[in-house]
Amino acid sequence: MKNILILAITIYQKFISPLLHQLLGQKNLCRYEVSCSEFAKDVITKKGVITGSRIAIARLISCQPFTKPYANI
Repeated sequence: MKNILILAITIYQKFISPLLHQLLGQKNLCRYEVSCSEFAKDVITKKGVITGSRIAIARLISCQPFTKPYANI
């Protein structure tokens, strides 16, 4: 199961993420230094599928890449 999840994340990184970058016209969608998908691969590898997935989902929720900061208000 772990290998399937890692493969799915790798496919996302190679195909879906570049497409999102082109469609949205932004270079970097993630607020963190290590992207959320790379972090997810690392944590799932180290902590296992269930715990790693929970940690990765929590980080993804905190990232909120499609919201804009309210710095101009």
